[in-house]
Amino acid sequence: MKIEFENIDDKNRKLIRKWIKSVLTLAKKQISLKDAVIKVARTKNSEDYKELKGIGGYCPSDSLIQISVDESNSGFGFDSFALTLTHELNHLARRQSGIKTGEDTFMECLISEGLADYFCHQLFGKYPVWIKNQDDATIKRYLKLSEPIINIRMTDKLYKTWFTTGSKKQNIPKWAGYDLGLYLTSRIFRKNKSQKMSELIKLSASDI
Repeated sequence: MKIEFENIDDKNRKLIRKWIKSVLTLAKKQISLKDAVIKVARTKNSEDYKELKGIGGYCPSDSLIQISVDESNSGFGFDSFALTLTHELNHLARRQSGIKTGEDTFMECLISEGLADYFCHQLFGKYPVWIKNQDDATIKRYLKLSEPIINIRMTDKLYKTWFTTGSKKQNIPKWAGYDLGLYLTSRIFRKNKSQKMSELIKLSASDI
């Protein structure tokens, strides 16, 4: 993997490089990863990552992971960085397997996000900050709300409603889609305890 930095302090570059290598070592024991670029850049708007402990991630293609950081955030550290990178590495592996994460149906997005968050738990026994572990009643409500749209193609509006800003009108809190996706993928692993992440990331949501 090639690591690139943009506007990151020299001291933190060394630390972040060490973090990345540590996470890659663990991740590669579970999933196959082809070469790609991991680009770490200082965010231009720290407010965007305030609730994310100063770390934001994005995997736009099968050859790039972008990590935005706010080094001044009190939550900035190995845990928050490792969980975000692990999540994005799972997306990367899925994209490299030919699955278009976030560019297919709503169900595909739910499964892809759920797999990425479950992978965090597999490696570190923790979930990213956006996972709230909602109670059964809340998950059932999410399932009911998602039924009419489960097979429609993802749009920016749908993504914002379920994975970022939420919707007051529909009573959907921000990040709700991550909890729903984790619930769906967790059921897969509970039903088949021998199921391997390396196999699931190669399957589309419809095949899973």
